Amino acid sequence: MLPNRNALAPRNDPQEDDAQEDAVDTRSKTRRKRDAEALQALGERLVELKPSRLARVPLDERLREEILTAQRIQARGARRRQLQLIGRLMRSADAAAIANALARLEAGALTVSGDAAPGPGK
Repeated sequence: MLPNRNALAPRNDPQEDDAQEDAVDTRSKTRRKRDAEALQALGERLVELKPSRLARVPLDERLREEILTAQRIQARGARRRQLQLIGRLMRSADAAAIANALARLEAGALTVSGDAAPGPGK
């Protein structure tokens, strides 16, 4: 007798979570895809941060670990897969709070370093 297929599945399967979300999600497939791509792009911006700045962004521990892992990956394909994982994890994170913290960091970096756009007449 073969073992139950579900017994072999990992408990925290991201694909299972996505399937459950899709079952109750009323947005169009195109809209869900755009939202997922936006979260992945936000994740890519987080990967570009230095660890000291990343520490100022409100992230759960797993997401923070995966971002730090992505920063160490050099192979293009592996990095792409890692960014997709980060995008998936971002779905359950507070994306608005992360985006706000990132915007504050980027705005602060421009004014502190003196790289802000010149005013009129300069």
